Amino acid sequence: EAAAREQHLAAQLANARDEVSAWSVEWANERRTCRRYVASLDALHFKARVHEKVGQTKEAMATLQAAIDVEPTNREALEAIIRLEVKAGLKDAALDHLRRYTLAAGKDLSSVVKAADLHLEMNRLEEAFDLATRARDLGFQAKAQRVLGLVHLAKYEYSQAVFHLDRCDLDGKSGPATSARDGRVHTQARQYPLRRQGGRQLPAGAHAQGLR
Repeated sequence: EAAAREQHLAAQLANARDEVSAWSVEWANERRTCRRYVASLDALHFKARVHEKVGQTKEAMATLQAAIDVEPTNREALEAIIRLEVKAGLKDAALDHLRRYTLAAGKDLSSVVKAADLHLEMNRLEEAFDLATRARDLGFQAKAQRVLGLVHLAKYEYSQAVFHLDRCDLDGKSGPATSARDGRVHTQARQYPLRRQGGRQLPAGAHAQGLR
């Protein structure tokens, strides 16, 4: 009986070793697959940047689309292709990718703020405002305050615009160029009510876009 138990335990141990060995091989294969996957995406991003740098916009967008096909929620590729499509005047395609980017942003604060800024760039004021508000609820970021300020400015809501633009540099992360630009936006936001009193009226969103 003791010999039988020893044989049974030995068999269990051998099976356990085989399973561990199989798991090790599977894990190694998974790691190799992941490395190839990441390397493939990195290569596509690099290729897209090269195409863009030499002025080959169509090729750059096609390469970025290939990266998106590999990983549909890749925010880096989505942001890059949106920027190129907007520049090329491909509004419908840019809007489709922007919707994907917005979904992919999830609860990541910086991505939600970027989505808000992209919506603002496309003059989608309500979506920009909603996303910037969501970002504010996730945590303070000066760029979200800037989006809120510019949306209010586009709607001629000057006191609210100044309120948010006052908070643009509270996190101290804006560079000199951004701080200077936002200072100009803030100054002009204060001046617009006076200009409107003089009879000047601009289309909704026009003055906010001109200050971006």
